[in-house]
Amino acid sequence: MKNDSINDSKLMVLLGYLNDKEFKELGLWVHSPIHNNSRNVLVLYDVIKKKYRKKDKEMDSLSMIKHLNLLPRTAKQKDICPRHKQELRRAMHLFSEQVENFLIWKQTQTETIMCKRKLMDALSARQAYELVPAVMNKTRKIHQASPLRDIKHYEMEYLLAETSLYMDIVLKNRDTADSMEKAVDTLRHYTLSQLLRYYCGMVNTGKVVKTENNDHFISMLTKYLENSEDLKIFAVRIYYLLLKVLKKEEIKDYYELKKLLFEQLHFFDAKELRELLNFLSNYCNRMIHKGNGQFVEEKFELYTVGLERECWTKGTAFSPHQFIQIISTALKLNKITWANDFIIKYGDKLSLELRNNMLNYGHALCAFEAGKYDLAHDFLSQINTIEDFIFRLRIKILLIKIYYDKNELTYKNIDTHPINNELETIKHFVLPSTNKKIAEVSRQRYGNFANFFKRILNRKKKIIDKIPPKVANIQALKTELADLQPLTERAWLTKKLDELIEEVGT
Repeated sequence: MKNDSINDSKLMVLLGYLNDKEFKELGLWVHSPIHNNSRNVLVLYDVIKKKYRKKDKEMDSLSMIKHLNLLPRTAKQKDICPRHKQELRRAMHLFSEQVENFLIWKQTQTETIMCKRKLMDALSARQAYELVPAVMNKTRKIHQASPLRDIKHYEMEYLLAETSLYMDIVLKNRDTADSMEKAVDTLRHYTLSQLLRYYCGMVNTGKVVKTENNDHFISMLTKYLENSEDLKIFAVRIYYLLLKVLKKEEIKDYYELKKLLFEQLHFFDAKELRELLNFLSNYCNRMIHKGNGQFVEEKFELYTVGLERECWTKGTAFSPHQFIQIISTALKLNKITWANDFIIKYGDKLSLELRNNMLNYGHALCAFEAGKYDLAHDFLSQINTIEDFIFRLRIKILLIKIYYDKNELTYKNIDTHPINNELETIKHFVLPSTNKKIAEVSRQRYGNFANFFKRILNRKKKIIDKIPPKVANIQALKTELADLQPLTERAWLTKKLDELIEEVGT
């Protein structure tokens, strides 16, 4: 077993996702004989806690085998035999299982209604029917007292109705018909809201399966809901409106959905609200890429509401994509101070392996917007190699903007300046033969930027060469830009054309 195979093992990856409080709770878990009967698991936990947790020290096979008392302290690497490695692997496997069981237990503690349902199932399995009604009454009170009216709420409502129906059947109560109707109604509400949610996800990502049956079912579903009483169910109505927004992309539908959502933000937990806000921010992106600038402010409002509700930080690491999107949106509104404060406040919420890259890129964006081009370039130079093609494209585009706005292009360097290499790299990146994984809309968005900026750069070269194009020529290019879709950095490209017009005009 190689040293790095221990440090990169499933066990160490799992432990890396536990915060300090959870790691201590895990210690109580593995020390309980109810959960764990392996001495080696206890040894591994204690050794990791004392010698490796939060310390810049890597584990190695020999040390761990010694801690398990499989070899004496004086043993050397050559003394390790296959049996020792097998015992170490087994101990790590058992410890991994304990961590997984601990995580399952942690998750169930947050799902009170589901736990109560499991309790009622257990009582019913033992035919302790007389104890179920008291549990049911208490559970219903908890359920109704919760402010949430998200999809999970309607799922739990159905599960309780199902249990009530089962008890009425077992006890031969006269309310069986009413219980059956309640179970059917709650199942329909849950199913409709969940089904609509999944169709929203498919449409949002552009991966909806283009089949006649699929389109026909969506049409039938939305037609049924148009005049249905089921639209009074909040989750059904929210996702029905969202599906309309995503499919038709009409602005009035967006504002109707936004109004309904903002009036009842407390109906959703952080996870589902994050998903809804992401749906709406993606819609805003599409409107922005089409040239509708008002949706920059809309998008920023969605982000501020999401931050207030802890949508991107509660129980999860901050999404690096969302982190950069929030910074970029703020900067488009010239909120440089706000963006810098955001980086300081939320930077440590990013996952450790991506944190430095995201912080450097975020600082580079802020520095560029403040006109500090050398500082922005310095921040970009500190970013380590990253495999994400979209992130690499964004870095290239920011470099191009820095090079161009530094106003260093001259007659002598314009053909050899690094800006040319960065531009060609972008064009190469978006070729289907170079990267088959990139989404087609992203390929077009970044490809259109590269191709269009090339035309701006050509006109800049002519101005430098003292053979400037006519204002009408640049104005025609600006008109063409307004209709170009999809496109990233539209506002910046428009600004560069305005600068060329001013430069030529003078």
